[in-house]
Amino acid sequence: MSRNQESENQVSASESDKPQAPSQAAPADLVVGISPHIKAEDDIAAIMRMVCVALMPAYVWSAYVFGWRVIVVGAIAAAACCLCESVCQMLRERPVTVDDGSAAVTGLLLGAVIPPTVSWWVPVVGAVFAIGIAKHCFGGLGHNIWNPALLARAFLQLALPGQINSGTWSSLATGGGYKDIAENLSTNLGGSFVETATLAQANPDIISSATLLSNMQKPMLAS
Repeated sequence: MSRNQESENQVSASESDKPQAPSQAAPADLVVGISPHIKAEDDIAAIMRMVCVALMPAYVWSAYVFGWRVIVVGAIAAAACCLCESVCQMLRERPVTVDDGSAAVTGLLLGAVIPPTVSWWVPVVGAVFAIGIAKHCFGGLGHNIWNPALLARAFLQLALPGQINSGTWSSLATGGGYKDIAENLSTNLGGSFVETATLAQANPDIISSATLLSNMQKPMLAS
């Protein structure tokens, strides 16, 4: 073996003894998307079905207390929301996904927060605002920044106060229903607002408005 070959072998051996730098893996693709980022097997339709089922006991009890018009108002609101959802998606040239149940949930929620004594067209107006303005103007499902049903409820309160604030809760207005509720709330909350507000003559939307809270604040501020 020549001296040149021996020197080459020594160089190669010394290079093999040096620690090797760890190989860096190629960076993974960064996927950017809207939440949720941790996904389960349930899809949107399954979740919305569960929400609809969860709302049924509240609707059954409301119909028992306030009468059958609760069901009518909720059904009109749900149907109007589904129809408006289809129209908005067709106008936006998007796939019609009304069968996922999200529009129906919005309608049921809207029907649950407006009085059952309103005219039939009031939940329709609320549904158009909820789906067309509060939902699709922000991009559709998952992009809206406010709850469409509650935003529509606020819109109806401002736009149609005569409809929202008028009428009577017939089942509670008879047989001392208001008085019973007032006495129960007074006992449970320890307040004295029963004397400061005659609920039988109060705002018919008192159940969902801040009237009770404001009447509780009066004796507290006076003391």
